[in-house]
Amino acid sequence: MLRNLQYFRDEPNETLKDYYFLLGFYYRNNDKMGEAERNFLDVLKIDENHSRTKRELVNVYLRMGEYKKALNWASDNYYQFRTNIFHIQAYFTCLIKEENLNNADIEMLEELLESAAKSLDRKAEDIHREMQAEFDFYINDDVKKAISALQESLKINANNYFAFRALLEIYKNKNMFKELEGLMKQYPNLIEPEFE
Repeated sequence: MLRNLQYFRDEPNETLKDYYFLLGFYYRNNDKMGEAERNFLDVLKIDENHSRTKRELVNVYLRMGEYKKALNWASDNYYQFRTNIFHIQAYFTCLIKEENLNNADIEMLEELLESAAKSLDRKAEDIHREMQAEFDFYINDDVKKAISALQESLKINANNYFAFRALLEIYKNKNMFKELEGLMKQYPNLIEPEFE
C-alpha cells in the first residue's frame, strides 16, 4: 500500500495533497494516530479548506481523546455541512467535554441534539441516543439514565464504538472500576490500542 503512494509523492501540490491525505488515512486506519495527524496537517498546509482532511483530523483527535484540539475543526465542519450526522456528532462530542460550559454552549448542544433527532441518516437514531446519554450525564447530571441508554445502545449493536467510548468515560469519571473492568471484558474488540 505505502509503495503505491509514492506515485503521488513527486507530483505537483494537488497530487502531493492526495499523497498526504491517503497516507494519513492509512495511518488512522492502522491506529497510528500521531502519524495520521502529521500527514493530515501537511494536507492543510497545502489546502487549508480541504474538508475531507478536516473531517479525518477530527476523527484522529476524537480517537486520541484530544477534544480541545478537535473542537475548532469539528465546529468548522458542522457549519459547512449542518445536516451531516457525523459532523453533528463530532461537534457535540467535543463541545460537551469543554469545562465551564455557558448558556450559549448548552443551547448549541441542544441545537445539535435536535439536528441529530431530525436527521434522515440511517445511523442518526443510534447517534442521537448516544448524544442524549452524554447530555444526560454531563449537563443533567443523570448518571443512571445515561448509563442505561448507553448499555442499551451496546445491546442493540455490540460493535458501537461511540457508545462504548462514552460509557467508558462515564465509568472512569465516576470511579466505577468494577463496571469499567466488566465493560472491557465484555467488549474487548472495542478497546483502543495505545496511541503513539
